[in-house]
Amino acid sequence: MAKVNIVSFLLLHLIVLVQSRSPINISVNTNNQLERLLCDYPPDLYSSDVIITLNSTITHEIRSGNFCTVNISQSLTITSGTDDTLAHINCISNNVWYNDKYWTRGFAFFGINGSLTMRSLNFSNCGTNLTTMNEESLNLINSTFSSVHFTRYHAAVLVFANIGYLYVGNINFIYYSGFAIAAVNLPNASFNYLNVSYSQNFNIASLTKISTGSGVLALFSYLRVSSKNYSRYNLIIANASFENNLAFNQNEHCLTDIAQSSFPIVNAAGITILYVQQWHHYASIPATVIISKTTFRSCLGYLAGAVLILQYNSKLDSQTIINDSTFSDNSLLSKCRGAAITSSFILNNSSYSLDKVHHAITVTNTNFLNNGESIFNIKEWSAGAVYLTVVQHESAIIKPRVNFAFRNVSFVGNIGNYHGVSMYVDIRPTGSQSGVTFLMESITAFRNPDSKVYGKFDFIKLFYPVSVFYFVNIQKLIIRGSQTLPSNFSQNYGSVFEILKSKVVLQGTISFYDNRADYGPAIRLLENSLVYLKNGLRASFTNNKARSLGGAIYAAGGIFLRGFCTFQLLSGHYNNISMSFINNSAQLAGNAIYSQKIFDSNCYMHNERGRGLIKVYGRIFKHIPLTDVVSFGDYIIVCNKKYSYEVYPGALLQIPISVNDSNHHHTFSVLTISFAERTNNQIKRIDWFFEGKQDTYNVIVKGGTNCTSMNFTVHTKQLSESNRRGFLLFSTSNPSKIAGKRITLKYCPPGFKLNPFTGACGCLPNFEKIVNHNSNGKKLLCNIDDVSFTRPYRYLWAGSGKNNSLQYSLSCPPGYCNIHSHHDILKINDTGSFVTSSEKGDSKPLCHGSRTGNLCGECISNHSIVFGSTVCQSCTSNLWLLASIMYILAGPLLVFLLYALKLTLATGTLNSIIFFAQVANARIVGYLKVPCSDCGNVFYFVESSSVFISWLNLNHGFPLCFYNGMTELHKAGLNLCFPVYLIIIISFLGILSKCSSKVSDRLSKSSVQVLVTVVHLSFTQLLQAILSVFKSAEIHIENENSYYTKTVWYYNGTTTYASVEHKWLMIITSVVVGFILIPYMIIILFGKCLLKFDRTREYIRPFFEAIHAPYKANRWYWFAINQLFVVHVYLIDTVQELGNLFFSLIFELLLFLILEVFIAFQACFLPFKNKILNAVNIFLLLSISTTFYIAIYFFHDYPKEVAIFISISFCPTIIIFCVIITYHVLVVTNKLGKLFQLLQSTKTLVSEKLKRKRPVHQRQRAAYYNDIHDTGDYTQAREPLLEWMST
Repeated sequence: MAKVNIVSFLLLHLIVLVQSRSPINISVNTNNQLERLLCDYPPDLYSSDVIITLNSTITHEIRSGNFCTVNISQSLTITSGTDDTLAHINCISNNVWYNDKYWTRGFAFFGINGSLTMRSLNFSNCGTNLTTMNEESLNLINSTFSSVHFTRYHAAVLVFANIGYLYVGNINFIYYSGFAIAAVNLPNASFNYLNVSYSQNFNIASLTKISTGSGVLALFSYLRVSSKNYSRYNLIIANASFENNLAFNQNEHCLTDIAQSSFPIVNAAGITILYVQQWHHYASIPATVIISKTTFRSCLGYLAGAVLILQYNSKLDSQTIINDSTFSDNSLLSKCRGAAITSSFILNNSSYSLDKVHHAITVTNTNFLNNGESIFNIKEWSAGAVYLTVVQHESAIIKPRVNFAFRNVSFVGNIGNYHGVSMYVDIRPTGSQSGVTFLMESITAFRNPDSKVYGKFDFIKLFYPVSVFYFVNIQKLIIRGSQTLPSNFSQNYGSVFEILKSKVVLQGTISFYDNRADYGPAIRLLENSLVYLKNGLRASFTNNKARSLGGAIYAAGGIFLRGFCTFQLLSGHYNNISMSFINNSAQLAGNAIYSQKIFDSNCYMHNERGRGLIKVYGRIFKHIPLTDVVSFGDYIIVCNKKYSYEVYPGALLQIPISVNDSNHHHTFSVLTISFAERTNNQIKRIDWFFEGKQDTYNVIVKGGTNCTSMNFTVHTKQLSESNRRGFLLFSTSNPSKIAGKRITLKYCPPGFKLNPFTGACGCLPNFEKIVNHNSNGKKLLCNIDDVSFTRPYRYLWAGSGKNNSLQYSLSCPPGYCNIHSHHDILKINDTGSFVTSSEKGDSKPLCHGSRTGNLCGECISNHSIVFGSTVCQSCTSNLWLLASIMYILAGPLLVFLLYALKLTLATGTLNSIIFFAQVANARIVGYLKVPCSDCGNVFYFVESSSVFISWLNLNHGFPLCFYNGMTELHKAGLNLCFPVYLIIIISFLGILSKCSSKVSDRLSKSSVQVLVTVVHLSFTQLLQAILSVFKSAEIHIENENSYYTKTVWYYNGTTTYASVEHKWLMIITSVVVGFILIPYMIIILFGKCLLKFDRTREYIRPFFEAIHAPYKANRWYWFAINQLFVVHVYLIDTVQELGNLFFSLIFELLLFLILEVFIAFQACFLPFKNKILNAVNIFLLLSISTTFYIAIYFFHDYPKEVAIFISISFCPTIIIFCVIITYHVLVVTNKLGKLFQLLQSTKTLVSEKLKRKRPVHQRQRAAYYNDIHDTGDYTQAREPLLEWMST
């Protein structure tokens, strides 16, 4: 094999010698032949023109080893044998550990007078360390005179240096190490259709923290060889693609920080361009690099992502031109900037030519899409798209003139954590004037930064409005567009332009639409930046929104400096300049423009000042009122005309304030509020403070059309009984302005006490303790802002008393106070106590029905207590006669009906209904009488149900004036008269029967029954009378210094319990009620026992039999059980009204158990003789039980609905009552039999079947009629009292 290789080599050498004057064509058809041609060739092989054609059907293998160096003196062409197929060159690893210097293989080409062409090749897994070059070759690319140098870690696949002409076309690099191409000082080079992807330098770089290289390097440095034939380096990279390249662990610093007198070569992941030529006698050659129609995608670097451009200490006019290219999804792995382009123009020399212009970078027809996002979601690594810096020598007298130009460029969805997510331009040092001109022409910026990075995860809600373009210290920044290609900036998330210490020229057609930012969504000017408006400008600002100042434009800086206003005219003419502002807004001030130098008398625009500026602005600014253009605050105004304010400690104080600019427009300012007082004609501090114990309070004053409401609270640790006066001072610091208003700190109102710890008025301690103790877990809250209290307990009554005290009680009578309504807030003022709703806001007096006084026990002026209702009414002098007549006639009429219709207990038809009414009167009717403010027409339906129950308990049921000036004491006494009046009437009829036999024949059989029925109907009224007259309530009186209680009568808080008039009422009531109810209760409870005694039998038997007539013989005790149950219900009602929650719950539980047992036993035992009466009885018991518990459970939340439900549930009872009355009328008029005969005749005509059943039905009706009208012992009861009277 060795002999064959030697022979081949000799033959090849012979061919070269023979054909030295004609191109040498070499076909490579074996997989190892290319390695010998490039690495082991004869010394004079490439002294002639050579064409190497590679077989595209095989893989050309290159073994690992040193760099292969080729010196070209003529021309060399390396190409694929097939035009449409790439020749595959694969470098084979030596399988040594990854940090060995022999990675695979690289190729270096030199030759200043030669030319090189490479076409249709595919390199894979290639690249090795540059230190494997021979010393001569290494010195050509790594000059000691250059500012930059390669390190021992740098590697490459192809190195081109000092080649006169170079063309590289249709070349792929994949899975390469180091740089794919390192191009050094190429006078005329063209790279066309490159595809560079998947660099794999991370292995060695992860250990060394220095990059081995990536992508393409274009280095222009000091020359060791002559280049007099060339005036400029030219490198063109066109139709290339750079994807998924990585420049790993390059340096811990950013580009401008590592550039020193000598530093290692730095690189991006895509293309790196280094201009480091120095001015020497033969090496002063500028360079031009053109990148055209190239795509950069997913390039990931440290210093730069896709492209890095560095011009270091070179006075030559080297320039980079990028056109028709796309940068997308490029990122950084550091805190540096510029994921798409990073460029530094570092000029540390001290002198430059005044007429020398450096055209640094020109970008045209290029797109920047979604650059800057951190692949690990680290917000500090969000780098933005473009980063450009110019570093000038601090002591240079003449600053270099550097031009940048971006034309027809679009920026979409770029992301950054700092200023300038699409472009960051920084000219240093910022303290001196620069010579930089920057052109932004026909620029499109849309949705920068991309909103997906903010809130990508549902649990992260971030708001980082950062500027899109950031410029610092630009001598002239030109922003322009044309009608065909306007500059359009829309839907960006941050100020589109953030500009510092620069002069801006607006020219042509420019549009800012729907941008969002903290300050100036369109333009934010800082540190005395100016805007020059060129004639013909058509700028539109639409739908931009600022979270603070300047809905479209914000300008700050230089408030106290004389000079230019923010806006200037470039040519002095303004008739053809238009700046349109439509629907822009700012939350603080300046819906269109906020500028600190726009109306100021210290600034001017083209010799215009003051009012002249307003005229110019009126011509330039379109579609906005000038109130949307504001400046800094010039003076403070308190908007209302109050001379002073009064407030309680801790109460919210609201003062409308505005800070106006010099043009009298509301503007923004940070206002400081403090307190002071005047003592001996001197202003000094006062011991008042704000919430949080702060002596001062800072608040933001907004601009706009309305004043800003200042909301704060005033606190103090001590307050005398008299009010204390002081001053509120409002001040701003930039500029310094001050205003003041008088303020009086008042003594805490009733119900409140000064808390020395918080310095605010809080709840009185006993008031809070007592109410919370009875509120079933709810808390009393005292609000000093509007002097109100929550109502955790529905029976709470409160009012103001003497010496700034609060009177309160937990026993407000239902129907007297608005206790069951939706009003949950209690307010007390000088006019009385009121309740309001926290939801609806409506208000009404705490006392219902024109009531007032303690526990709402009195009537307001010109109103009186009335019968049949808890409301007070205005009673005229003529009504008492009508009321008296009605009162007198009602008694005989009732007695007559009872006699005539036989509506007595003996018949049993009304017993269940009366029991239903007695129970309902205690609890359920109370729900119907609770004030219902929104019942509407339903009120009359509810009122009708209440009247029905009241009449069955011998109450009026409707308001009735008796005389003007009647009080609760008088009403309680007069209520006893009606039952006594009825008994007197019945007794009078008994005496009358003594004188007349006719009367005796008519009444003797039913007088006892009527008497017992009247007493039974009066039972609840008399029971209520005795319970109410002995009912008491406690009123608590409390202020900051004292607390005591007093006991009053429950129904009139002004009547002291057991006072003289109250004692008389208790005595009279006790006598009347005891005279009537004691015998009644003895008969129903012990009548069965008393019948066993001869002395009492004759007197007890008629009453006992009249009461128990409808009951079965062994079920007589059910009537007594019914009345005991009624007593139990009324006791529960009394305990609950007294506010004892514990006892009320116990009694309600007992009531529930007893009622259920009561219903169950009655259903089992069926106490009535008649089955229909038993059925009616069970139905009414179930009805009252269901109604009762539904009302208790739902009433507090749904009072109106419960009242309607109760009224509906009463309808069956009313219907049953009407049927019973009708039945009694038919019986006494002897028309019941005729009615039955009429029904039977009708049934006969309908069906023969009914004829057969007619005798059965007749017998059933006859039995029923006899049961109801039993003429036995009970209905023929003797009346020994009447007989005794007759004797």
